[in-house]
Amino acid sequence: MVYEERRLRTDNDPGGKLEEQLNAAAFTSAAYGWPVVGWASDLETVTREEVNDFFHQYYAPNNAVIAIVGDVKFNDMIALVGKYFDSVPPSKIPPPPVQTTEPEQKGERRLSVEYDANPEMVIGWHMPGGGGIDQEVFDIVSSLLSRGRTSRLYKSLVEDKQIASSVYAGSDFARFPSLFTIWVTPKAPHTLDEVEKAVYDEIEKLKTDGPSNWELERTRNQIESDYVRGMQSNLGMAFRLTDMQALTGDWTYINKLKGLREKVASDDVKRVLAKYFIKDNRTVAFLVKPDSTSPKQEAAIDPTKGAAK
Repeated sequence: MVYEERRLRTDNDPGGKLEEQLNAAAFTSAAYGWPVVGWASDLETVTREEVNDFFHQYYAPNNAVIAIVGDVKFNDMIALVGKYFDSVPPSKIPPPPVQTTEPEQKGERRLSVEYDANPEMVIGWHMPGGGGIDQEVFDIVSSLLSRGRTSRLYKSLVEDKQIASSVYAGSDFARFPSLFTIWVTPKAPHTLDEVEKAVYDEIEKLKTDGPSNWELERTRNQIESDYVRGMQSNLGMAFRLTDMQALTGDWTYINKLKGLREKVASDDVKRVLAKYFIKDNRTVAFLVKPDSTSPKQEAAIDPTKGAAK
């Protein structure tokens, strides 16, 4: 069953395959370089005893976060949790602390993945972990670049130049330092090289000039709407509270992050782009057809023509 999940999400999915290879190249030390479901060889060799030991070590009450939301009484909920969890023993061997950290990347990394599918590109820049410094700025940058038809990348690549059929920028929120990614699907007959250069051009413009007041206001409104919608249901609220507690150790960070996003200014955006969105901090992955001529991965894009250094 687990192997079928890997086939469905990775082996038989071009985007999944590309993302797996991006992470493997971008993370040389941190655990995010390993796929969650495991490599194929892991699934072929793992024993029943190893799976059982892993389950009891990690899926235990002393490694869980529970949020109960609704019109309930605290003492009643404590009793209810006890009813279902008192009989579950805690892990005898707590999960070990994560000590290995990803070293600073010293140079651009490039790769291509052959797959019989339409070409696709993903670029990943290293960013701090969730709850860390500048998380709120990365969230704003994500929306500025690809949220809606008036966002920078969508308007430029999809509508104006018509060289891409889709574009997405994502600010990750993970427990440890992860990746800010931009995904682009070229529109035939345009190439991966074309859309890559166009992405760097737009980043350079934003890095140099910063967003307008109107763009920042629009982005804040979008994120505020997401916050309100996400907290309207009990399930949505419970999910967000447990997520924040598990990832940052502070469930109230959801409100702190909201306040931090509201204070992001144009200079913050320019500062973060200048610090993180540089050539030495990025990994570029291309999805190409096996019978096509792969883009020349060793050829650097000319920085004088708008590429990020």
